[in-house]
Amino acid sequence: MSVITWDHVDNQQTILTEKQLESVFLLNSLNSVHEETTISNSDSPNITTTTITDQFDKCEDHITQNNDVSIHTASHFYSWLWSVEQNLSAEIPKVPSEFLTFISRRKCECSKVLNIVEEILSKLSTLENNYLSISQSTNELHELCEHLLKQQNEMIEYANSIEDSLVNFVQVDMIQAELKVSNFVVSHEKLLPMLNKLDSSLIYFRDHPDFKESPNYLIKVKSSLKIALDHIKAHVTNIIGRTINELLELHDVISPENSFILLYGRFRSQGPKIRSLMTLLEDRVHVTDEYAHVIQECHKFYLHHREELLTPIAQNGVSDLVQKYRGDHCALLRTAGAFMVHMCEDEMRLFNQFFSPQFSQSINQMLQKLCRCLYDAVRPLIIHINHVEILSELCDILKYELLQYDDPQKTITNSPDMMAFTDLCSMLLADIQERLVFRAHIYIKSQIFGFVPSPGDLSYPEKLEMMNDIAESISVPTNSNNSSDQKNESAESEAVTSGTDSSESNQQKASTTSDLVIQPGPNMSLAPADLHGMWYPTVRRTLVCLSKLSRCLDANSFRGLAQECVSMCVLSLVKASESISLRRTTIDGQLFLIKHLLILREQMVPFGIEFLVKETSLDFSPYKNVARSIWEHKGSGLFSLTKENALLRFLLETPNAIDIELDSRRQLDSQLKYTCELLIEQQIMLLTGEIPNFLKRAHSILAAPGARLADQPFASVSYIKEIVSNAHRLLCSALGRSSNRPDTTIKHNSVPNLRKCLHIYLANPDTENILLRRIQSGVISQWRSMFQLLTDHYNDEDRMIIGCPTESQIRLLFQDICNRPVLVSS
Repeated sequence: MSVITWDHVDNQQTILTEKQLESVFLLNSLNSVHEETTISNSDSPNITTTTITDQFDKCEDHITQNNDVSIHTASHFYSWLWSVEQNLSAEIPKVPSEFLTFISRRKCECSKVLNIVEEILSKLSTLENNYLSISQSTNELHELCEHLLKQQNEMIEYANSIEDSLVNFVQVDMIQAELKVSNFVVSHEKLLPMLNKLDSSLIYFRDHPDFKESPNYLIKVKSSLKIALDHIKAHVTNIIGRTINELLELHDVISPENSFILLYGRFRSQGPKIRSLMTLLEDRVHVTDEYAHVIQECHKFYLHHREELLTPIAQNGVSDLVQKYRGDHCALLRTAGAFMVHMCEDEMRLFNQFFSPQFSQSINQMLQKLCRCLYDAVRPLIIHINHVEILSELCDILKYELLQYDDPQKTITNSPDMMAFTDLCSMLLADIQERLVFRAHIYIKSQIFGFVPSPGDLSYPEKLEMMNDIAESISVPTNSNNSSDQKNESAESEAVTSGTDSSESNQQKASTTSDLVIQPGPNMSLAPADLHGMWYPTVRRTLVCLSKLSRCLDANSFRGLAQECVSMCVLSLVKASESISLRRTTIDGQLFLIKHLLILREQMVPFGIEFLVKETSLDFSPYKNVARSIWEHKGSGLFSLTKENALLRFLLETPNAIDIELDSRRQLDSQLKYTCELLIEQQIMLLTGEIPNFLKRAHSILAAPGARLADQPFASVSYIKEIVSNAHRLLCSALGRSSNRPDTTIKHNSVPNLRKCLHIYLANPDTENILLRRIQSGVISQWRSMFQLLTDHYNDEDRMIIGCPTESQIRLLFQDICNRPVLVSS
């Protein structure tokens, strides 16, 4: 829609009602009248508001009078509006001339006021410019004052620095003059400010070498410092020397009762004097090396005189202990070690009262010389000890009593103050361990491998039966349930000694200790003799030796000795088993060997190491082959320069290095397996009588084509019946059963009771059943083969005459004997 035609009659969007049009006209007329009356009212204040009000009333009356005018177009409206305005303008009176005069006069006054305001503004502008110039001058003056004040402060600082520098020069001359006084008194209060000034001057001259007099005054400072340090050193050495001389004069009077008071009490009384002076030096070690040098000289002087004073006392004390504990090496080492520990601790405490603990490295050299007195006295005794038990106990004393390795909180190896005593114990421990390894080798060869058993040592199974009888006689029904716990207590144990001479060997056999601790295991025998550790002597000695060596030696050394010890023990058990087999029966020797091999294997577990060592050997077989070739060629071609020259090959040949692993545990297991297999095989042959031989001959005959077993003389029914009867009686006798088949050719006591023998030696149901099952399997296999052979080659009548038992009957014998309790009686 066009803006021009907004009031067009045809425009339906802008159609106004008659009432709305009158309102618009009235508002326009009121606006124009209000503007005129406002101007007239402002110019002429004498005109009252009633006049304007009357005019408006007239306008309203005129409008109301003409309410009946009809307007249809815009032109008609404008023409009507113009007529109305003309009427109104004609009716409004004109402004009087007085009001115009008043307005003119007010205008002149306003012009004057404006001129005055402009003049004031110009003066304010001038004043502002003057203020800015004065403010700028004031700022420049302030900046200039600040600059002058800064220069003044710089000059003051420069003057102060000059004064401070001059102090370093002036105080050096003053201190140098004061130190050169003949009756100079050395005291902490007097030396403290002097040393502080000298240190500050020394640092200043060292940091400012560009000053003209710095080199000269640096020399003066060092000379003054040297004089002061010489005074301190002389004073300290005089105090120490005077105290030492007083004690040397009383040397004959010193006794164990008053030694502590004389050796330490008098020195401690001089501690505060020396300590106050040494503190001055120790606090200034970082300034120059002269302080450290003087401290070291004081240390040397003190330690030298203390060493001269204490060395004879330490030697006499150790000598008295050696005489007092002659023959008792353990008590000697324990007492002498405690004596040296207390002496080292007392010396460290006394040293720390004079000097700082952080400078205590030098005292360790003096303490090492004191500890050397104990080492020189004890080492000759150690290298002559032949008893492995004594050597092992000495190792325990050093490691767990003196060095206290078992308690990390109390061990003295972590204390730097006890370094000298730790070195002493380490040297003694190394010597004892070296001697222990040497004597252990001799002991293993002489007392284990070279052990010669007495008849009582080989009295098996009589010894086991006797122990069972004793256990049954002393057992009480009320504590029968607790008997197994009480049997675990270890009984007497022989002492581990060397056997180089007869007297020591006799002493070894007669001595008893309680070092053998029984370690129960799944295959452990429950016999009274085993629970009390009453085993074959070599087994006891092996276990006691291993238990002592494991605590004393390192892992590598112990591994080599343990491998050798176990190997020698196995060989000694094999020899003892052969002797028992000759004395009694084969099964006694085999069960004896199995019993002790199981014990040895069970007791080796707690050591927790591999009994394995590697040895390197040289193989000279290449030399042998080359020498054989030289012999075969009979020396021909020895001077030819070819590869076929046997002589050159012999000269240039090198032996081969071969690494051999020796595992005593594997050797023990192999020997145990071989012995068990041999026992099982021999028992099967023994319990089956002549059946294996008969079956072997029968199968060899039947291998030929067309052969009949019944035609052979050895396979007659009567002969087979005798073989079966004898084998059945042997089996029943071995299993403790009675046989209904009489036979005068075999004695009942000729075959030992298998179940009884296994129980006497092994006394472990699990182990016994393992062997019995293997023996049962072999015996049943032989009887099965025999029954099958008779079934295949003999008729029912012959089999009835022979009376061969079936497999189930043989199995029933074994099951019955396994379920029955074993009655052991001698």
